[in-house]
Amino acid sequence: MAPILATFAVVIAMLVLIVWNMGKAPELNEKWAHISTIFLSLPIIFFSLLSLGVVILLTWLLWKIYKFIPANTGRFYQAVDQANRITNRATEKGLSPLIQGRAYFAGFKRLLSMAFHISNNREE
Repeated sequence: MAPILATFAVVIAMLVLIVWNMGKAPELNEKWAHISTIFLSLPIIFFSLLSLGVVILLTWLLWKIYKFIPANTGRFYQAVDQANRITNRATEKGLSPLIQGRAYFAGFKRLLSMAFHISNNREE
């Protein structure tokens, strides 16, 4: 907890000093703008490099473990594929009344617009 509080105190002190000296020297503001850009981009660079390292590590591990992948992965793939099909079918059955209701409503609106010559075209 102490390092977090110390860092917070340093950041607050820097913020106070920057705001206090903001109008006195424009070249100092330009220098702090470059420094703040560096501070803002450091976490992004760090997490990007960390993500790249994880991807490279996982690729290397998959390449190493490829020899030991069992022959039964076809059965696993079939089970996962069957689960996906069941899930997709359940989703379709659950959402089809909603989609069908909206389709009826859209058709009814189109029928009314054609009957009363109401145009929804913004170009006309």
